[in-house]
Amino acid sequence: MSSGYEYIAIVTRDGIVIYPRKPMIKPGIVETNVTRIIPITFNINNPEDLAAEFDADPQLIAKPYTKDRASEYGGIKSTSKLLLLPVGQESEFESTSVSTSGTGISFGIAIIGLDPSWVREKIDNPSRAIPPRLSIMLAGPAFTGSNEKIDIGKKITLSRNGFRILINNFTGTVEIVKGSSVIACTSTAPNGCSDDVLPALGFWYYGSTGLGLRIRLNGFATYVAVFMRMASSHSQSPTGETSYYPYLYVGDVDGNGLNDIVFVTEDAYYGDRSMTNDKYRNDDLSDLSTTPLVLKLKRIGMELGSPDGSIDGRIYAGIALYLNLIFHDNSHPDTTQLEDIDRTDWVLRILLVDENGNEYVVREYKYQEICNYHKTLVTDFGNDNYFVKISQSIYVNLPSKGRYWIAVAFQDPYGGGPTNDADLTVGVEFIGAIPFLR
Repeated sequence: MSSGYEYIAIVTRDGIVIYPRKPMIKPGIVETNVTRIIPITFNINNPEDLAAEFDADPQLIAKPYTKDRASEYGGIKSTSKLLLLPVGQESEFESTSVSTSGTGISFGIAIIGLDPSWVREKIDNPSRAIPPRLSIMLAGPAFTGSNEKIDIGKKITLSRNGFRILINNFTGTVEIVKGSSVIACTSTAPNGCSDDVLPALGFWYYGSTGLGLRIRLNGFATYVAVFMRMASSHSQSPTGETSYYPYLYVGDVDGNGLNDIVFVTEDAYYGDRSMTNDKYRNDDLSDLSTTPLVLKLKRIGMELGSPDGSIDGRIYAGIALYLNLIFHDNSHPDTTQLEDIDRTDWVLRILLVDENGNEYVVREYKYQEICNYHKTLVTDFGNDNYFVKISQSIYVNLPSKGRYWIAVAFQDPYGGGPTNDADLTVGVEFIGAIPFLR
């Protein structure tokens, strides 16, 4: 880098904005105030941490227990059966071994990334050799057969109505296998994988439901939650809904050192306008939002000196945002996605929230805008990517009076099929904010 220039920011090949060590001087004749890039990353360990860090509604991110341990929660409903944590059925485990049989287990969706606690630890200690730890989400419909079990200290039979499994702080080996061949592998131990296979980090869709893939696990985890599909009745759920918790993945999916927060309602299978998406055999796993999940970016205001994270409109004229978005959906073939979904609705929004809780839409990403940026069904592993990462810049204008928060909101607005029923993956990787003084 030449010393003859003053750098405002550096943008990497992946579209990541790196903030400078020196602040950028505000243009002006006399003013000496400064502005800077404020990095916002998702350094949380689990979805419940979103309440403190991003002022999320606790009811929308609470663990959805059944019966006697149930509390008020909501945000997501399903066509037939809800994802819940069944009390008394060995649904949560701490500090436990995690393994599968030699052939592995079937899955519909698998997400494998670096655990957020490891990412944070590595950033704080860049020179230390810290063995990696993984965060894993598995989802699928009912699978038949005696081999469809995962061993978490004891063998757990996958739900006959569909399931999701969250695994945090996993150390060991993860393999994606097709028949007798390992096509992808990631291990936290040196030389744990062969050099001639793909890394397993990333999103894997329609594994056993469409592509003949299975997943093998052998290692140890500090926390495992097994969510099972159960009847959406008041005997199991106090609200007839579940929360966003089973649908939120936190971790570094592409290994670039930044945590992603991803909202995933895809579970099993793709579809088109003649069939129900996310239905495999007799299992309809369609999910939709009843209330959007809103995350306030309090870090911006806190960096500017406000304890509650608000931004003073009398001082700041606007905020420039730079962010990376992740998207995928299960409408296939890609050439007819706009015909499958004729109802226009948003899946991600950038909001301005005032002191009274009023929300103003700054930018929204509608399904029709971003659905064709990716491939729904990938068969050429290693050359095609399942999901698209979109880098965007957005300017948020602030009124001259009052205090405001900038927020990101997620939702899946689509329900049962066969049309207007897409399930999706939408997430945010990094947000950089530049405040501009009045």
